[in-house]
Amino acid sequence: MTEKVLHVLEYDTIISRLADLTTSEISKEMAMNLKPSTDIKQIERHLHETMDAQSLIFKKGLPPFSGI
Repeated sequence: MTEKVLHVLEYDTIISRLADLTTSEISKEMAMNLKPSTDIKQIERHLHETMDAQSLIFKKGLPPFSGI
């Protein structure tokens, strides 16, 4: 993805907002290092992981994140 596209999408603003929502330095660093992918296989894999996580949340509720 080109810098121009990322600029138009205001990607830096989105990532900064995401980082502001984190609760630890490690998660903040992970958020700031996120980069969009153009690899269709990787995108599909991440989409399936997201759907699996959503399914678990619907079935079992949110996992306890305190202390992480």
